Amino acid sequence: MKDTVHLAVSGATGRVARSLLSRIAAGALFGPERRVALSLLDIPEVLPTLKALATEWQGSPHPLLAEVRYSVDPRHAFEGMDWVVLLGARRWQPGLSKAAWARLNESVFVAQSRAINAVAPSARVLVGVHPSNVHCMVARAHAQDVPPEHWFALTKHAELCASDLIARQAGVPPSQVNRLSVWGNDGAGIFVDIRNAWVDGQPAPGTIDEDWMHSVFEPSLARRMIDLIETRGDAPDVAAQAIAQTIRGLTTPTPYRRWLCAGVVSDGSYEVDRGLVFSFPIRTEDGRTWSIMQDFFLDTRAQERIAANVAELSLEAVGMAAMVG
Repeated sequence: MKDTVHLAVSGATGRVARSLLSRIAAGALFGPERRVALSLLDIPEVLPTLKALATEWQGSPHPLLAEVRYSVDPRHAFEGMDWVVLLGARRWQPGLSKAAWARLNESVFVAQSRAINAVAPSARVLVGVHPSNVHCMVARAHAQDVPPEHWFALTKHAELCASDLIARQAGVPPSQVNRLSVWGNDGAGIFVDIRNAWVDGQPAPGTIDEDWMHSVFEPSLARRMIDLIETRGDAPDVAAQAIAQTIRGLTTPTPYRRWLCAGVVSDGSYEVDRGLVFSFPIRTEDGRTWSIMQDFFLDTRAQERIAANVAELSLEAVGMAAMVG
C-alpha cells in the first residue's frame, strides 16, 4: 500500500461532494493501492448534516478510507492537506452573469484560499465551482504562497459532454472517443477541438462529418454546458466524475500520445495571456509535475475560438481584479 493521501473537500454536504465521496472510497481518484485521509468542510449552518455525513463514512467498510474528519473551520479542515477540492459555494442562480455569481461567492473563496495559504501552501487545489476559471483566479490571488502550478480549474465536464455527443453521432461507446482537447473558459463558449481527436481508433475528421461538427455539435455542446451549469446541484454525477478523472489524470503518468485537459495558469502558450487560468491539453510524466502540450495543429476556426475564450476570460479577469484589489 502506497503512502496515504490527505484530501479535503469543501461544500461536503452538497450533492456533487456526496457523489464524489463514493468515488474517493472506491479509489477512483488515487488508485486502488493508495489510502485517503479525508477532511470534510462545510458552513456552520449545516453542522448537524456534516457531522452525520462524516459519521456515516467513518463507519463505512471501505478499506481505502484511512480517516474521515470534519470541520466548519477552513484552517482546521485544510491543515496538512495534499489535495483540496473546492466545491463550497452558493447555488447557481439562472440569469446571473459569471461576474455577478463570482462576486456572490467572493467571501467563500477568499476565506478558503487564505486558509490554504496559511496551513497547506504545498497542496494542489482543484476548483470545481462554475465559473471554475474565475473562481480559481480569485482563490489564487489570496493564496500567493501556493505555487502557480498547483492550481487547477475543472473543465473535464465539457470533455465528457462532448464525448457523449460524438459517440452518439458515430454509433460507438463514449470510451471510444479520445484525444479531445478542451480550450478556454468554463461555460457555454468553451472550445472542444474534435479535429485532433480519435473515434473508434480512427482520426475524427475521417469519421465525423465536418458540417455536423459546426452546425450540430458546437451548439449542442453549448446547450449542454448551460444545462449542466444550471442543474449541477440536481445532476451531480457528471461533475463528480469529471473531478475524479481530472485528479486521477494529474496523479498518474499520461499514456503515450494522450493528454488530459484542465484549467491551469497560462505560461503564454498559444498566445493566451500569462496568468490567466485557461483550459489547455496537458501531460504529466510523473504524476506530480505537468506541462502544456506544444505544437498542436490548430486551424483558423480553432484559433478564432481560442481567441474568443481569451477575450472573454480577460474581461472576467478585469472584474475579478476589482474584487481582489
